[in-house]
Amino acid sequence: MLANGYTENIPAIFTDEKHSLFLKSIAYQLEDIRNDQNRNKEGLKNEITTLNERQLQLKNKNAELEEQKKELEARKAKEIEELKACNSRRIGELEAKLAEERDTYAKAVESNTLLAKSVGVFQAELRTERIAYYSLAEAVHAWEATLKQSLHGKLVKLAARLPFRLMGRSMRGMGRPPLKFSIVTPSFNSGTSIEHAIKSVLDQKYASFEHIIVDGGSKDGTLDILKRYPHLKWVSEPDRGQVHAMTKGFHMATGDVVGYLNADDYYSDEAFITVAKAFDPDTAAVFGKVKVYSERKGKWWTNDPRTDFASVLRHWEGNSFCVNPVGYFCRREVCKAIPYREKNGAKHDLAFLIELSLRYQGKLKKIDKILGVFISGMNTQTGREIHKAGYWTAENFSFIDEFLATQPEEFQMEFRKAQAEGYAKLEKYNK
Repeated sequence: MLANGYTENIPAIFTDEKHSLFLKSIAYQLEDIRNDQNRNKEGLKNEITTLNERQLQLKNKNAELEEQKKELEARKAKEIEELKACNSRRIGELEAKLAEERDTYAKAVESNTLLAKSVGVFQAELRTERIAYYSLAEAVHAWEATLKQSLHGKLVKLAARLPFRLMGRSMRGMGRPPLKFSIVTPSFNSGTSIEHAIKSVLDQKYASFEHIIVDGGSKDGTLDILKRYPHLKWVSEPDRGQVHAMTKGFHMATGDVVGYLNADDYYSDEAFITVAKAFDPDTAAVFGKVKVYSERKGKWWTNDPRTDFASVLRHWEGNSFCVNPVGYFCRREVCKAIPYREKNGAKHDLAFLIELSLRYQGKLKKIDKILGVFISGMNTQTGREIHKAGYWTAENFSFIDEFLATQPEEFQMEFRKAQAEGYAKLEKYNK
């Protein structure tokens, strides 16, 4: 008999023993299912109880965290208030210190303004005295020249026709006056730099000089600067370029020694005195060093030029020649014998130096002093041309041929080979 009376409603057709066993099996399976359900219910109850306990624990933990949060917020608010108070005190101290420094600065500015005015007045007075001194020296020089011409006219005219060495001997007993320097500056729209060049001449502390400026018709304020210096000889009118201006300036010059100073460049201190001392009676030109600033490379270097013909001819080599006229001074008669040629364009100075080294070998003196500063700009004619492809070719320096032709054939062949190699390297660099 099965438990719980599962056999009570079994039909008669299943009362035989085989079917009875089948039914008993089903009854047992149902009993097992029921027991499993009861066990599952009990397990679920236990899990629910555990979850409820866990939920209570979490609730208590959240309450603790909330309490801690409130404590932290209160502490943070307190620290912020303390920090604000500290910052307020610090800001007040800084503002007081700043006000004190501003007051000190204002007093310093006022003092510097007064000092600057005093310095300006002093410089103006000094400049006026200096110009008066130069004018007086110019007048004395002219008076001496007139006096000597009236007393020794024939002797002076005769000495002028003699070589430098003989002329010096003939005038030695006469007490030769100091050499007069004629400085020629070509200019065009040079308002940003020309005043520095003018002052570098004035600051030479050399009495006998004249500064000639040939301007090409500037429109940038250059002329306003020139008008501030009454000692200048200047003209402003259209010209054919730099070489034309230099030639015009030379024809205005009256000095014994001629120097060319570009508007962007300037002389070093005591350059005139040093050069004047170096000029012997048989010296045709005096060369020094040049401090060069390359705008392209952004750095300084010193040009220490050679003066012999063979070196100057190899102009592509470093320091083979003086790269700017701020570094040399020539006697007036030398400049007259070797004029700058407009046809040579930006290479006019190289052609001049090659011919000078050829015609006056042994009469060029080199001194160990930086005579001036050359600003090598990228916007100059030379600066634009020298880095173009096709610049370094023999055809571009054809003026060399006439000087090279004066040399032995062996020298010419050796030079042409070196020239081709040197030009090729530089041309490769340009590309």
